[in-house]
Amino acid sequence: MSPWSWLAVVVLVAARAASPEAADPYRLPASVVPFRYNVLLQVDVDGGRYRGVAQIYVNVLADTDSVTLHAAPRLRFQSSAVAVQRYKPRAGERPVVRYSVVAIDGRDADETVTLYLSAPLERGKHYVITFSEFDADLGSEPAGFHLASYRDGLSTRRFAMTSFKPTHARKAFPCFDEPGFRARFEVKIACHRRFAVRSSMPGEAAAAAATAAAVVHRDGVQDHGGDLLRDLLRDLDPEDTTVTSFDTTVPMPTYLLAWVVSDFANLTLPTR
Repeated sequence: MSPWSWLAVVVLVAARAASPEAADPYRLPASVVPFRYNVLLQVDVDGGRYRGVAQIYVNVLADTDSVTLHAAPRLRFQSSAVAVQRYKPRAGERPVVRYSVVAIDGRDADETVTLYLSAPLERGKHYVITFSEFDADLGSEPAGFHLASYRDGLSTRRFAMTSFKPTHARKAFPCFDEPGFRARFEVKIACHRRFAVRSSMPGEAAAAAATAAAVVHRDGVQDHGGDLLRDLLRDLDPEDTTVTSFDTTVPMPTYLLAWVVSDFANLTLPTR
C-alpha cells in the first residue's frame, strides 16, 4: 500500500472518530448530551409499583432529527406523553419551538428508544425532553428500582431501593445510561407518610399539599399536559402522602444516583 493510501485510511478513521454520529451499535450517539435531569417519582411500596416523570435537559452537538436514549422495556409510557422543547436558559425567555414526536422505536435487546422528531434539533442549542408519565413494577430482581425485604421479629417487611451499577438506571427511568454522560440530578419522591426516603443528596420531606406546585414552568420550560407534580399525585390522599425533595447533585453518571424508600428507623449520633 502506498504512503498516500495509508494517509487516506488514517484521515478516514480520524474523521469517523471525531464525528458525533460515529456509529457504535453498543453505544448511544454522541450528538445529544444530557446536562441535567429532573426526576419525579410516586412510589407505592405496598402495591409494588411506581409512576414517574422525567425531564432531561440536553445539549445538541450535531443537527439531528432523532434522539436515542435508554429506557428498559419494563418502563411503560405512551408516545403522547413524550415532548421535546427548545430550552432557553436566559431569564425571562420561554421556549418558542416545540417538536412533535412522530414515531418511537423501542429496541428491547439494548434497552433503548429512539424518538423521531418533526424537525431537526440544531447544533449548539439546548432542549428539554419530557416524559410526562411513565410507570413500572417494582420487581424482586436486584437491578434498577426494585423491592427488597428484611425480617422484623416474625414478620417480613418490604422496602424499595435502587441498584444502578453498572447499567441499570435505564430500568428505573428514561436516561442516557452510559458513564461518559455526566449530568446534575434533581430528585423528588412521593410516598406514603409511614415511609422515609433517602437519596444521594440531603433531602427534606413535606406534605404533598405543600409541594404540589413546586415543579411548574421551571426555567421557563412549559410542562407537558399540566402541572407535572400535581398530575403525578392526582390519585393520592395529600394527608397521607409526603414528598421528599433532594438537593441537586454534582455532575455525575447515572450509575452513581441512588435512593431508598423504607420504614427504617432513624438513628442520630452527635459529631465532635
